[in-house]
Amino acid sequence: MFDQLMVKVNNDITAFNNEVQSIMNQLQSHGESIQHLMVNLFKGYEAATDKEFVSYIHLKKYENNEGGSIDAEKLMHHAENLYMEMVRATEWTNPPKVNQEILALTVETKLLKEQYLSGEVDNLSRNSERKRMEEGCPQEKKSLRSRL
Repeated sequence: MFDQLMVKVNNDITAFNNEVQSIMNQLQSHGESIQHLMVNLFKGYEAATDKEFVSYIHLKKYENNEGGSIDAEKLMHHAENLYMEMVRATEWTNPPKVNQEILALTVETKLLKEQYLSGEVDNLSRNSERKRMEEGCPQEKKSLRSRL
């Protein structure tokens, strides 16, 4: 989920954090929360294209796994501070536009694969066939019923 968001915001950590905060606020207003927020945050940050930034995130993830006391708010703050420092120092690297499009397509393909493996696509396909059956001619209905 957040890895796709990173692609959507074009590796802009500030925009990423703002989107995450917005999602969290919307969920909280409905009495909900994001399950496994830290896992998802790390996954999102690891999808960034700057290698130095991702190395820093790996370090924070390791520290967290070893019993460190970083929460989501602190992680977001540290990630944004590093991003802003790197941008100011012109050390932040974004891939060329073509690579970004390839990355976006890769993430989309991964999502579709996950949906397929979880059965969501299969259910959507069956629902589409049922809808066509209801709207189609009687012979198609018989043919489709036998396949379902």
